[in-house]
Amino acid sequence: MKISFNPISLIQGNVANSKVDFVKNYGNYAANYNELTLLGEQKHTWFYFIVILSAILSGILFYMSREEKDAKGNTIQPTTSKKIYKILAWLSLGIFIVSVIYSGYMYFFIYSPQYNEWLKSLPDDARNKINIIKSLNMIVNESQNYNNRNNSGIINIS
Repeated sequence: MKISFNPISLIQGNVANSKVDFVKNYGNYAANYNELTLLGEQKHTWFYFIVILSAILSGILFYMSREEKDAKGNTIQPTTSKKIYKILAWLSLGIFIVSVIYSGYMYFFIYSPQYNEWLKSLPDDARNKINIIKSLNMIVNESQNYNNRNNSGIINIS
């Protein structure tokens, strides 16, 4: 007989139920805020993907366009493809800089003020519930990170 006990799955179920309960009871508080979900999370996050993608792409393109030297240490004339990679790398770096500025603006000047105003408008009970949901989510995420590193965390009794 094998019994498996995974406390994290219990917490995940509790988080899901807590979120549904919170949305049912307090979701209408977020109706006046265009950048908040019903749980107070940031609604539009697609631009963070552009930040990450353009940073990675810039690094790869700059690496591909680096100057080469011959055996004597002299710089070899760059090929057309290396020149194109260099142009694309600078373009990608420009996109990265613009997307970092836009992401910072959206987070610090749009989302954060709306979130703080929304949080202040919630009753004390709702603020306590949202803090519990965040804490449980943090426990689940940390446990999953630990399990991914160690392939453990489930107690098996055989």
